[in-house]
Amino acid sequence: MSALQPTLRTANVQPAFGLPLPAAAGAPPKAPHCALERTGFDLGRDHARWGLVPPAEHLHPGHPVRAGWAAGRIAFAGRTREATVHVRRWLSLRLAAWLRGQAVDTLQVTPALLRRLHADACPVTGQRLSQDAGADSDAVVVALRPDAALSPGHLVLMSRRAAQAWRQRAADEALAIARRLDEAEPGELVDGLDANAWWRLATLLSFVTPLPQAQAAQLALRAWPTTRLRLLNPVQSLQVLLTLAFTDPDGPPPVQALAAMLPAAVHSEFQVFMHTLLARRVAAGPVDRAGLKRALLVAWGQPLVQRRWTRLALALEASQCEALVEQALRRGLVGGLRSLPKAMATDGWAVEAAAPGATATPGTAEDPAPARLVAIERRRRPRAGEPVTAQAQRALPLA
Repeated sequence: MSALQPTLRTANVQPAFGLPLPAAAGAPPKAPHCALERTGFDLGRDHARWGLVPPAEHLHPGHPVRAGWAAGRIAFAGRTREATVHVRRWLSLRLAAWLRGQAVDTLQVTPALLRRLHADACPVTGQRLSQDAGADSDAVVVALRPDAALSPGHLVLMSRRAAQAWRQRAADEALAIARRLDEAEPGELVDGLDANAWWRLATLLSFVTPLPQAQAAQLALRAWPTTRLRLLNPVQSLQVLLTLAFTDPDGPPPVQALAAMLPAAVHSEFQVFMHTLLARRVAAGPVDRAGLKRALLVAWGQPLVQRRWTRLALALEASQCEALVEQALRRGLVGGLRSLPKAMATDGWAVEAAAPGATATPGTAEDPAPARLVAIERRRRPRAGEPVTAQAQRALPLA
């Protein structure tokens, strides 16, 4: 956004938002001198564009946000836009990132993106999300990779309670807490979350964290990937795809078609695992898609399901998982996902993400990374009446 050029005469400009213009209205707001100030200036100007007032702590004289807001009030006086809840979240997200020194992909992180992240319930606690109610259930946008720039692929909408409990812990830390709570007394909490909530949070974090194939293969699916979340570990992409195959209440899962794509050496492990999931799907009874998804997540908490999945997953290499997922999506056997090439998997994240299969310890050579990475991104269902292209039809989510 270019710097404001003070060419407008302000004598006839009416005060906006019920607040007086700066005392020195005839003097233009101070222009930013560096990139950090420029970002704060743009944030203040965008608040004014949408008819909003920045938080009070950013309104003292000389503050870049105050300067941009003052300039914006002059530039947009009488022609502000209506601020939706998604615009408010967008501004709050950018302001928090600016205070942390975190970069933002401004071309992709927009109110429109945050609108697509909408959810009715928190993916961690399961509680219904509220909007600006001043409660723990208020919805907030969280970046699951604090080391990365704010960009599509690792942004999630969750409750304030879950976000505060997370405290930017890594996936390994969240997994350790979940395992410890499993062995603790029933009802024990860590930072206000129980064992099930920590398992769900750890699962979401693991999706966007490159892990060694052997480690990712032993993780249970305790949460569904949220809309636009990218799965960086091929074995987890396969895990989600195979489980999604059981969420269609109107038809049988394509077990035989999927089995035909696998190496013959793992057919036995595949059949055992898929029939284990099938038994859980049958036990769920005649429920809708949402009910099936809840029942399958409960099934993933059972040791038998986890053991049989781990046996299958450890028999596959990352490249084999990638190939199976790509073929299944290309043939339309499972919807709700799309594959992304390596160059797009972490596009805009501004991180050197180790490829799945590489160890977390620098300098080691265990599980060398595959030559390429195909990430999986969760897609949303179109709203009622929304036109659907043929390409989008093939990528329709199952919930």
